[in-house]
Amino acid sequence: MAASTARPTAHEGSRSGAPRPGEALHLPDLTLPQTDTGTLRRLLGRELQRRLACLGQLPLQRVAEADRPAFVAAVAGLRALQASAPSKAAALVRAPTLSVLIELCWRRREALGSDDALLSAFQAHVRELSWLLLCELATAGFAPRDGRQQPLRLALPPGGLPPLLILGAGIELRIGKGAAAVQLEEGALRISGPSGERNVSLVGGEGEAGVGTSDDALCVLRRPWHVIRPGLLLAEADNSPLSMVEAHPDKDGNQLQLGGHPTTEWVATLGECVDLIHRYLPLIAEELRLLLRLCIPVGFDAEKHLSASFQEYIGAIYLTLHPNAMTMAEALIHEFQHNKINTAFHFDPLLRNAFWPLVSSPVRPDPRPLHGVVLAVHAFQPVARLYQRMHEDGHPWAANPSWQQRAATVFAKIHEGACTVLEMAEPTPAGVALLDEMRQLDGELMAFARSVGWSGDDAAFATQGDEP
Repeated sequence: MAASTARPTAHEGSRSGAPRPGEALHLPDLTLPQTDTGTLRRLLGRELQRRLACLGQLPLQRVAEADRPAFVAAVAGLRALQASAPSKAAALVRAPTLSVLIELCWRRREALGSDDALLSAFQAHVRELSWLLLCELATAGFAPRDGRQQPLRLALPPGGLPPLLILGAGIELRIGKGAAAVQLEEGALRISGPSGERNVSLVGGEGEAGVGTSDDALCVLRRPWHVIRPGLLLAEADNSPLSMVEAHPDKDGNQLQLGGHPTTEWVATLGECVDLIHRYLPLIAEELRLLLRLCIPVGFDAEKHLSASFQEYIGAIYLTLHPNAMTMAEALIHEFQHNKINTAFHFDPLLRNAFWPLVSSPVRPDPRPLHGVVLAVHAFQPVARLYQRMHEDGHPWAANPSWQQRAATVFAKIHEGACTVLEMAEPTPAGVALLDEMRQLDGELMAFARSVGWSGDDAAFATQGDEP
């Protein structure tokens, strides 16, 4: 059985110029939490505050004139919520469907004067972001009001709106060509046009699994999310503009598709993976519940596994379905680990020599910057710990020779990657703790591997390039 994984991402990291809190970044156990999830909780808190700051500093003069009323109302509504209930405002921008648009608008704002295509993309992202944020505010019961404190009514911009993935309401909303305006109410929208009005309830939430449609000239509704475990959803819709961006040489984007398999199979398989992680890596499972929201399907492959995540799209991962549950559990852990470290990269590159020179990667066929090798080791050290715990517990899978061969491969390749990083890395002050933890975990894992004969010296690299 072969498996391969890919993780295209932008490499700006902390160089994106995003506002950030002043205190030093402290990441003592970002790879494997030791006693609690405090490190990730503190990091996520900083990230949510950064998103709020980025949104508040987007340049109004670059927003298309037709979109300014919605943009101004959305930002004002979020600021009012932040002033009265800061935790609720932070929770709202936790949604990956919002945060990916905030991040892309922020990263592209500085080049808007020199690139017409970039300006057009920025304005399209702002349009979607503004209306999606307004809908999420209404869903949360904080719909902005007009100057007379009446429900806010906004004309739709020329050209209409893209599909709005309102995660809090659990619906995809497509506003039809027959609509002219939308009125925002607490927990509802009122869509109006020459043919009449349509009330859209925003009550129900993401727990409303399954798909139901309602179609008329004013709007089309769909429920595109399915609950894997509370708070973690299989997504049959994706609004990330980055989905088809690709960095892996053996992969061509992340087109959303179920691969001919029913959603029930996807949900059951991923649920089994979550349960396995919870049994053997309970603190990782707790972190996963804290940070990860969306699993986006990108087809089925019986021979290899392909997955992806993006630094700009925290809280979401792309996965292919694979018949081997252990392969799926590996992919879920390592893409989640990318979400964790990518959140840290918004504040600090962790390495001073992260992107040059290129080095030979133990888990990719192409030369990689040291940044990529760090990602690999950070992703797979918890995977190695999973194999260790399953072996110690006598899990039935651990008696399978192919499982043992894969375990030896993981241990060997991640040890090779750790040696490369620890020899060559020039850490920032925040990166020192990451490398200290990497060194400690590498020593522990290699001692265990030697004790059970998983030295990896003769292990065939059966994964065709597991770039996490």
